[in-house]
Amino acid sequence: MVDEFQALVDNGTWHLVPRPHGANVVTEKWIFKHKFHSDGSLSRHKARWVVWGFFRALFGILLAAWH
Repeated sequence: MVDEFQALVDNGTWHLVPRPHGANVVTEKWIFKHKFHSDGSLSRHKARWVVWGFFRALFGILLAAWH
C-alpha cells in the first residue's frame, strides 16, 4: 500500500495537504483483488483506493447532471 501511495504522489496524481480547520474528512478504503489466468494461476495483485459516503453520492448526482 505504501508503494501505491508513493506512486500516486510521484506521478502528481494528487497532493497530500493538511486538513483545513473545521473541514469534514471523507471516508475511504482500499480494495484489493487478485487477477487470475484462465488456468487458475495467479496473474497479479490489484489495489484501488475508493472514497465512499456522502462525497460519492454527491459525485453521482453531479455526474448524472453532466450528461
